[in-house]
Amino acid sequence: PNDYYQTLNSEFKKKITETITNFIGSTDSLLVTGETGSGKGYFVKALLKDTKYIHVNLSEFSRSTLESELFGHKKGAFTGAIEDKKGLLRKADRGTLFLDEIGTLDLELQKKLLRVLEEGEFYPVGSDEPVKINFRLICATCDDLSAMVSSGKFREDFLYRINGVHLRMPPLCERPEDILHQITLFN
Repeated sequence: PNDYYQTLNSEFKKKITETITNFIGSTDSLLVTGETGSGKGYFVKALLKDTKYIHVNLSEFSRSTLESELFGHKKGAFTGAIEDKKGLLRKADRGTLFLDEIGTLDLELQKKLLRVLEEGEFYPVGSDEPVKINFRLICATCDDLSAMVSSGKFREDFLYRINGVHLRMPPLCERPEDILHQITLFN
């Protein structure tokens, strides 16, 4: 497990090992939190490097585009839907879906994804036929999701579902022994 993220901080190394063991030994989702630049994406990509996974940076899409990208759509479902589109959820079937920047996901799409996680199926945009799906979920964010729940910007039930196993990536200021090591990775 220590190959997934190299750190010289023994406490963090222990936490990484514990988190990976818990995640691999369960069907729970993994939530990776931490400040921007703390290595969340690097850790997840290293964890998934030898597996089938789909990475989606949610902050790169508008709400209307994101729904179609995730769930796919049927031809004619909206203006511009000139053919059926499979969607990223279907592409992640029997693999892992990595949703980066999960804190940017709007409440309506959180509700739809919650249904997918609970029931193992979804409806493509414009379809009345459900699609069965089975995947692991990993989410990452720099946002304080608990504070977002308190302010009504994030669903508590959705947070509960995505936070099965949690890893907080401490910033480099909390693990200064890693600074020089991280610099050598860029050389």
